[in-house]
Amino acid sequence: MIDVQTTIRRDVKLEFNETVKKKIILPTAKIVFVVSAINDTNSNLSVSSDLSKSRKSSSNNSGIINDSFSEASNKNPLIEHDRNFLLNTFGVLWNIEIKRFVLSERNNKLLHYVNQYWFYIVKIDLTCSNASSDDWAASGVNTFLSVRQPTSIFPTETKVSNLKKSKRIYGQVVNEFCEVFEVVLTLWGSDMKYIDLIAEGGYLGIWRAKVADDVSGSYEKKKILHIELNPDSIIFFQPPVGSSSRLMIRDLKPHVFNPIIVGTVIAVSDSRLPNMRPIILEDGSFHSRKVVKLKDESGVCFVTFWDELAIEASKLLPGQVIVLVGTRITFSNEKQFLNLSKKDNASFYVVNTIPGFLSSPDIHKVSYIQESYDKNLSYVYAFIRDIRPQRTNEMTSVIKALDFLCLVHNTCQVAVFVDNEDELNGVHFCEICGNNLSALNEFFKEFVIEFFVDDGSTCEWMSCSFEAAKSILGITPEIFIGLQNESQMLKALALPIGKEFAMCISSLDSEYNTSRCKFRIDCALLNRNTRARINNIIVRN
Repeated sequence: MIDVQTTIRRDVKLEFNETVKKKIILPTAKIVFVVSAINDTNSNLSVSSDLSKSRKSSSNNSGIINDSFSEASNKNPLIEHDRNFLLNTFGVLWNIEIKRFVLSERNNKLLHYVNQYWFYIVKIDLTCSNASSDDWAASGVNTFLSVRQPTSIFPTETKVSNLKKSKRIYGQVVNEFCEVFEVVLTLWGSDMKYIDLIAEGGYLGIWRAKVADDVSGSYEKKKILHIELNPDSIIFFQPPVGSSSRLMIRDLKPHVFNPIIVGTVIAVSDSRLPNMRPIILEDGSFHSRKVVKLKDESGVCFVTFWDELAIEASKLLPGQVIVLVGTRITFSNEKQFLNLSKKDNASFYVVNTIPGFLSSPDIHKVSYIQESYDKNLSYVYAFIRDIRPQRTNEMTSVIKALDFLCLVHNTCQVAVFVDNEDELNGVHFCEICGNNLSALNEFFKEFVIEFFVDDGSTCEWMSCSFEAAKSILGITPEIFIGLQNESQMLKALALPIGKEFAMCISSLDSEYNTSRCKFRIDCALLNRNTRARINNIIVRN
């Protein structure tokens, strides 16, 4: 069963203390079980079910450990179908020696994947400890792979004798049955820097986490979960409530310190304007800056991002929702100036991203495109029906694979379209970068795509952010360019057609909208359950 939702029966009384109430409940689960009896009665559920009225299984084995997956039954087509279903849906195979389902890639390890995992942070151990690969393997946790670096710190095929640095985070989680589990997350190497972003009393979320059994017993019995990160893991944070508090723009006063501001991006400054260009202070230091026009329900303000944050702010898109933390507010001539700088420990967070997408409670609510025209931000589940290049000029009758690519300057983050394919490796003039040759030479390639989206009631062409395009296509521009011929490129572009995605979309303001579309896809995730069901149908047929 996939996406199992549990409810507490009325005839079962459970007492919740204050500690349990503060924990996050896992919303869904995946369960593999063997049917031992079927109840034919049509009465309401009760604690004392009459098993005499149920149909018994024809097999004498009533438990999950049975001979159904033994080597002797390999020739049975039904058993082979079950084996393929479990492999495609859960990624597990039956191990005869230990009589357990194990991860197919490592038959000697017991692993469980958790799609989305939240836990309450109880303690952060700042002590940097050492552990060898042998010690780490003995603890029951598999090879750790860094989130940021797609290279294995402990390669599985070789034993590393030298010691590695690690830090641990201890937490708690409550499952669907109100059972409290202890959580231990070990971070290795460069990933230890994440500890600086969280605090005790907050919440830590991991999407595509990897949870391993302890070798001394099942985690269901010990109630201790050892967690590590996969190469494709995504972590996101919910900080504890501290001295900072969220304020509306109209409530910003001179005495306000370190507010949290949430608003929608209206426009990002153009570097061509004189007051938006980098400045040199009296001490000779060079500072880059980017100004963003922000609005919320109470008003509009201008926020200046400095240095490193200015580079990140240049990637913002109109319609995105951002959270500002550590904002420094100054007033001059009754005008307010909002500044974000790394030296003030300031930061900002874009909600229209995969971490924000997954951590939002709205992801579990059904929303439709027809309800999103008047909303800045919406979550929809829809199918991709068609694809076309994202161009401002008229469509041509012949579409080439390279029409779906463009150059993007690293400094201004603006797409630069060229008509001649030979110019893809040349220097291109940009109105924002001007005559800055170093900025003109620093560029990379991105997908510029529009998708025809269908949610069952409404169909719309939608533009797409660079990151969302890569998520939907499942391929990077570098790999796309490396394909052998035009035919393979077009096949790669057609892969998302017919698949269902969960999307975070923004409605585009007509005043600042330069696209021909009414919506932009900011981030998207393939509906894994839909893909599992499709795989199951293919295997069955």
